[in-house]
Amino acid sequence: HQAMLFFPALMLTVYSMQIASVLFTIREQYRWRRPDIALLAAHLVLYYGGLLLLLGPWQGIAFVLVHRGLLGVFIGSVFAPNHKGMLVVGKDDTRLDFLRKQVLTSRNVRSTPLIDFLYGGLNHQAVHHLFPSMPRNKLRDAEEITRQFCAGRGVVYYETGVRQSFREIVQCLHETSKPCRLGTSA
Repeated sequence: HQAMLFFPALMLTVYSMQIASVLFTIREQYRWRRPDIALLAAHLVLYYGGLLLLLGPWQGIAFVLVHRGLLGVFIGSVFAPNHKGMLVVGKDDTRLDFLRKQVLTSRNVRSTPLIDFLYGGLNHQAVHHLFPSMPRNKLRDAEEITRQFCAGRGVVYYETGVRQSFREIVQCLHETSKPCRLGTSA
């Protein structure tokens, strides 16, 4: 039922990221660990404790659930279209060169000023992966150059609209889970 649960599950994204942050700071040894722990603890106490104190327990809990749920949907809606439902290759897969690995595993979301703003430039996913340090205000220009470069080499540079990208994600999740629904093996 992953296709049906995809959007509700996105509401848990922020909690997943917070748990991963806490686990990372507890388990790993790195230079900025102590300041990270202090800032993470301060955030958790001020955000969760502060809201409960300011709004009361029920309104505080309601605010946290709505705020974190909507933030999770937003974050997931930005990241999911980039790769979900696209070609999957293993880390050690050597069949594809760097260009093909970045372009064929990425879905770009058609650019408009609003989409560029909401996605922070991540709608230009293939270019972002090919040139990770490129300033985001240059990604749109680089996209056209990259598209022409790929066309000259027979590499499919895929781009679609926001709604279509989500249709493709849900369709892929539905097809992937089909053997489970039918009780057969893949």
